[in-house]
Amino acid sequence: YVHRAFVGVWSGSYDQLSFAHPQLYAVWLDALRSFGIPARLGVELAWVASAVYLARALRRFTGVALIGLPVAAFLLFHPYTILIFDRTLAETMLLVIVTACLGAGLDAWALRGGGRRWLLAVAGFSVLFALAYHWRKEGIALLAALAALAVLTVFARKRWWSLRGCASSCGAVMFAWPLVATLALGVALSTSNLVKCGNFTLFEVGSSRYSA
Repeated sequence: YVHRAFVGVWSGSYDQLSFAHPQLYAVWLDALRSFGIPARLGVELAWVASAVYLARALRRFTGVALIGLPVAAFLLFHPYTILIFDRTLAETMLLVIVTACLGAGLDAWALRGGGRRWLLAVAGFSVLFALAYHWRKEGIALLAALAALAVLTVFARKRWWSLRGCASSCGAVMFAWPLVATLALGVALSTSNLVKCGNFTLFEVGSSRYSA
């Protein structure tokens, strides 16, 4: 990741390890390098922002004004989160993205009456879901969470799949939009790898053409 960020994610020489793993974390490191921000500081600032956003979204979702502060304090000052953010790894940044995605999902539901804020929440949820899916090879596990949510909607079909009181079907918002964003990002990344190395794949370890 660090090497690809240093030489430019799709620049520099190509070898069998250039795209062995998904490249979004290298893109993140490259962006931080461009602004002169240390990787450790970048992930910690992102974690603070995502934790505060989730706390605010949870307050809007539940309607409980006092819930935000203890949730933010728990996320930011729990010994485990302090421990894991001592290391700047792809996994720690994935936690940041998933936390922000959860907050955007709560906002998309709480603001489902329509309007600009609702559209921003939906767009944020879709983009963050796509980033989380493609951040690591294990991102496919997020589909299981989306499938579990889909099963739960069976017990509240009128609230999820009716257009009444919602500018668009809430089910379409929570399922179709993130999947479209995930597909679009996957095609964009695979196309970039095709241009660079002649292989239309997200990462070469997952490709049948990969050889060690």
